[in-house]
Amino acid sequence: MEINLYADFLSPEEIHTLTGTKQAKRQIKWLNEVGIPFKENIKGKPIVRRDYTTQGMKRPLSQATPKPKVKWASNTPEL
Repeated sequence: MEINLYADFLSPEEIHTLTGTKQAKRQIKWLNEVGIPFKENIKGKPIVRRDYTTQGMKRPLSQATPKPKVKWASNTPEL
């Protein structure tokens, strides 16, 4: 089986798009939270196989990073 780095693995730009961050530590944290398997290279950056992004997830992306509910209130008095 021959490995094609461009076809078999996500590019750094694709990992950024997937995780929403360029910081390797935050990418790794997010990948772990959603259950996408990866390996770290010698620089500490995640290496993700393309097929793992669809097969390896524990939960859907829509549930991966829940947004906190913030109750908005005006800080100006009503006129």
